[in-house]
Amino acid sequence: MGKEPITINLPEKLKEQLQQEAERRGISFNAIVMNIRIPYEMNTELILIAEEYGISKNALILKILRNWVKEKGLK
Repeated sequence: MGKEPITINLPEKLKEQLQQEAERRGISFNAIVMNIRIPYEMNTELILIAEEYGISKNALILKILRNWVKEKGLK
């Protein structure tokens, strides 16, 4: 069975600051953490591609997923 999510009530000012920083960085403050297993070589390739674009590997994977969803007409 999976772990139950933990909710932490932050002070409103801190929450606003974190939200602003997340928006500045183009990430979701209310994100879901997802683990995937990929071959070592693919991980290396994704890291190198992300570095070429000046983004994180996570941001690259999100772009790939968004493009795939768009291409499939799922959203």
